[in-house]
Amino acid sequence: MIRLIFLLAVIAIAVLIVRKILETGKTTSDEKPPARKPLTDMVRCEHCGVHLPLSEAIQDGDHFYCSREHKELAAKD
Repeated sequence: MIRLIFLLAVIAIAVLIVRKILETGKTTSDEKPPARKPLTDMVRCEHCGVHLPLSEAIQDGDHFYCSREHKELAAKD
């Protein structure tokens, strides 16, 4: 009976050791970090105040707008 308990303990310890080895064998350096979007300058719409990327803004001199409608509305004011 003692031999059986000893054998079960040895098997349990062996299983725990193998699991630990397999867990540490996984390296996170193989995984690539998520791709980041390149940072871009943000500007504020002169009419409504929303912030948007410079590449999407409509520029009129030193003023930026989020849409043509807001550019036209700002010209009327």
